[in-house]
Amino acid sequence: MSELIGRLSVRRLLQGMVAAEWLLISLGSWFGVQEEAGLPPEMRNFIREQLTRDDWQPVYFLAGGLFVAKFVASVGLMLLQRWARWLYALVFVVTALSMLWLRASLTGPIEAVFEYLATAVSGAVLAMIFIGPAREWFAAEPRGDTK
Repeated sequence: MSELIGRLSVRRLLQGMVAAEWLLISLGSWFGVQEEAGLPPEMRNFIREQLTRDDWQPVYFLAGGLFVAKFVASVGLMLLQRWARWLYALVFVVTALSMLWLRASLTGPIEAVFEYLATAVSGAVLAMIFIGPAREWFAAEPRGDTK
């Protein structure tokens, strides 16, 4: 019985961490929009000019694809799907590597805090599913009832 309770606690912890990451991403995005609205018009216009350049289209496609893949991986993790941990890790690595090719960006302090916290939670999720207590959920062959 205590093993079942422990497994359910690990599952709930993982699900809570994935949900918390999305909450932090959402809050960071919202604060980013709010902070941008407080910039002087010249800076807002410069940012808009940079973001509407044609050479940014590949970046938008990559970001959109990564967003969808991260969402799918997150749902998969919450449902304890084996494929989800590899997709989650792949999205994390591709996102990190893609940062090497981006130009300098203007990030407000509140947005930066939420982005940092979301990245920290993402790292904790990765640790939990690859080397932590949730590893067995994903490393084992398909399970019976996991509820």
